[in-house]
Amino acid sequence: MAINEKGTNIRYRDEPLITVSQWSTILQNKDITGDLDLKTVLSVYNSPQYKSTATEIAAILGKKNYRIISAGNTSFSRRICRYLNIKPPKNSRGGNRWWTIPYLGEPKGDGKWYYILRPELRRAIEELLAADKIKPLDADYKREFQIPTEITKKDVGILFEGAKKTIAVNAYERNLKARELCLSEYGYRCCICNFDFEEFYGKIGAGYIEVHHLKPLNEINEKYQVDPLKDLVPICPNCHAMLHKAGISIKELKSIIRKKP
Repeated sequence: MAINEKGTNIRYRDEPLITVSQWSTILQNKDITGDLDLKTVLSVYNSPQYKSTATEIAAILGKKNYRIISAGNTSFSRRICRYLNIKPPKNSRGGNRWWTIPYLGEPKGDGKWYYILRPELRRAIEELLAADKIKPLDADYKREFQIPTEITKKDVGILFEGAKKTIAVNAYERNLKARELCLSEYGYRCCICNFDFEEFYGKIGAGYIEVHHLKPLNEINEKYQVDPLKDLVPICPNCHAMLHKAGISIKELKSIIRKKP
């Protein structure tokens, strides 16, 4: 699946130097890909349209300074180039443009740049996640919002506002490949209220929607084979929250919306 370049202004799109197979090997080689390197590419992988700035990545990963991400990308790319015996693209002054080894580049418009995951790297990540050869980001790092009803009163003790508190909850694995296949088929429009984030918010809303499991994962209590086209549907956060809050079906919620004046 190609990157959706609608509305983009990709300035750095050098020819790929690394194949999907090579990326797969690189990501599993801990001498090349460290913990921060893997979390960085996964955070971009989880981002809308597979793109994110160093500042956004730092915030997701709990780093205080975006320079940690920028420097990490440079070190990661250096190790890759040494391993494959390749040279990075050059900038206009003849210097090495290290960051374009794993990413394409697009100006954000405020002096910052988007890292855009190269399609070959993205496909390698998809295959490794599907084969359970690498793990997705921990729940603490996931950018996707969780609806409040996924954590019930019995799951937590006393909560303090304004203070950090680690809470262990029962988390069910959500297969990222299944999510992508669902959205590839149905798109990013809510299947209940027809809301489209990109239509309403413009570019910042592109590529965002939640995915609803027609059979709640907390009723399964075991791993099961997900059919992305039968078990999953795209749904906006408002409708998603109402389904869980009221414990009703998609058909019932659609009926409620249709009755609105």
